[in-house]
Amino acid sequence: MFTQEKLYSDRISHYWNTICINVNALPAHLAHCDCIGPCNSFSLIIANTQNNSDVKETIFTAFPNPLKENTTISLSVKETDLTSLEIYDYFGKRVASLFNQQADEGQLYNIEFDTKEISSGIYFCVLKTSIDQQLIKLVILK
Repeated sequence: MFTQEKLYSDRISHYWNTICINVNALPAHLAHCDCIGPCNSFSLIIANTQNNSDVKETIFTAFPNPLKENTTISLSVKETDLTSLEIYDYFGKRVASLFNQQADEGQLYNIEFDTKEISSGIYFCVLKTSIDQQLIKLVILK
């Protein structure tokens, strides 16, 4: 008898729906830009924000992911604070520093990350403030 752990992978975002898939189907889903993990409503929040001052929650997302040449990293913090956004390779070496300044409470920042000079692989996008640290796994496929 199969258990769910053996039969299914983690949840993936498939055309903005969160689904569970067979482990063997994961490469095919990643090849057409599905993302590992549940879908979020971040893009709806971004699309509905007229002047970028309406955001009242922490936002930290990258789209598209997996990516080929570039991605947009969106971030917003709950409290005004010194904030950094850095990219690390799989071995922990910093490959890019994208943001290092005070981020204002509720302000939405969209940062383009160009990966033309970076090889395929798994990278980690780290958002740090004085009280919090968050991480997004980026998959670059060329």
